[in-house]
Amino acid sequence: MAIYINGSVVPSTHFHINGSIPSKVYVNGVQAWINQYAPTSPTNFSASDSSAGSVTCTWTNSSDTGIPTCTYNLYENSTLVASNISSGYVRSVSSGTRTYYVRATNVAGYSNSNTNSGTSIAPPGSQTFTSSGSFTAPVGYSSVTVCMVGGGGGAAAGTYHKGGGYSGAIVSQSVSVSGGSSYTVTIGAGGNGASNAGNGAAWGSNGSASSFGSTSAAGGGRGDAGTGGSYFSGSSGANRTTCGGSANNGTNYNEGGWYCRGGQSSGFGKGGNGNRQWQLGQGFRAESGVLGAGGGAGRYNGGHGGTGKCVVSWS
Repeated sequence: MAIYINGSVVPSTHFHINGSIPSKVYVNGVQAWINQYAPTSPTNFSASDSSAGSVTCTWTNSSDTGIPTCTYNLYENSTLVASNISSGYVRSVSSGTRTYYVRATNVAGYSNSNTNSGTSIAPPGSQTFTSSGSFTAPVGYSSVTVCMVGGGGGAAAGTYHKGGGYSGAIVSQSVSVSGGSSYTVTIGAGGNGASNAGNGAAWGSNGSASSFGSTSAAGGGRGDAGTGGSYFSGSSGANRTTCGGSANNGTNYNEGGWYCRGGQSSGFGKGGNGNRQWQLGQGFRAESGVLGAGGGAGRYNGGHGGTGKCVVSWS
């Protein structure tokens, strides 16, 4: 058996004192190892969430650190990621779940701790959809905030009173999710504005619903033509605020008491302005709504409703 000083082999062998091989001796005040052996296993190993983008690993050091004294190495998914550490380590990683263990090791061998899974959560963030797609829930979160609007309603057109389109319904709520799972996001189409009214009247069409998983926001209602129909009546550009956004309703156009009504704002986007447009010709269309807002009414062609929107956030 070899003699070790500071982990290096001393060429001499068979070191005896009074006929016996001691477990250790000191040479010039430095401990020299004779009977080296591996350390015992570290215990109580734990890998836990620390903060977004990291995992904290802790353990209880070996009760017998062996001869010579061991050092500790950290393994992630069976790959060495840190060496010569003491009694704790914070590992910076992207979000996700991984397995960890720590190994006590010296020249005589090694002993592993128990294995534990650690999850690094995703940092706070958000994702915006203006077209349909799929959302993957961030790791470490059980709920997200969904704010969305359905497609805006299309506006009417015609000779007399013409109605603006309504905004799609606005939904803002917490939705339960499972980290790493995918959820279908559907963005509602805006309703078509009325076309080719000529000297009569034509109606717009309703917007389509937006949805996140099983949570939905209805599309906006159409603008009707005539004095008895249903339509958004416009409000001279008043602000509408939702989900941190702010936008104006469309403005009304008045010509001799006959109104082309503005579309309703969604908060995400402005409602279309009403415009009689007879002087612009039959090919001209009134202003369309933006991001779930209703279209503005026109003389010949009403504005289209705006396509919906969905914002998913987590913190």
